[in-house]
Amino acid sequence: MSKSVSDNGKHTLIRKIDKGLLNVENTLAGIAYAIMVIVVFVGVILRYVVKTPNLYGEEISRYLMVMCVFLGIAAGCRQKVHLSVEMFVDTFPKPVRKVIQFIVRTLVVLLYGYLTYAGFMMVQQMKMLGQTSPAMRLPMWIMYCVIALGFLLSLLTEIILYINDLFCHGSLINDEKEEINL
Repeated sequence: MSKSVSDNGKHTLIRKIDKGLLNVENTLAGIAYAIMVIVVFVGVILRYVVKTPNLYGEEISRYLMVMCVFLGIAAGCRQKVHLSVEMFVDTFPKPVRKVIQFIVRTLVVLLYGYLTYAGFMMVQQMKMLGQTSPAMRLPMWIMYCVIALGFLLSLLTEIILYINDLFCHGSLINDEKEEINL
């Protein structure tokens, strides 16, 4: 009895962490996308109506698009829509599929761990170099933080999916679409 209560508490904690990550991803991506739309709209108005170039708009929208892409990686992880070779894996018997899934999940977690580490190393390198963006003179290490953050969120999402698939037998997060529409 106490084991099931303890397991339920662990599941509840992991669900809360997952929902928190989902909220962070959705909020950041939504804000970035909304600002990008506004900046591009203002740029079009300035260029074609007022006949004044928007020197900063293109750079801002480019960086916001990069932010949306790297935050989208984590969303793709959660929905399990990244490239996979399911047709190949499905040809194996169920026990072999489980082993392949374990190996793939482990490799994906390790890959995102490495990419997160490399992203933060790039941030440190950009800080030391002091490079700035061409138009706005924004420190480039800030943009590299977005890349590192995207990989970090992807890593955390993959760890939650790893726990869900391997230790909770898929019972923790039953329907990815249900979790995303919260």
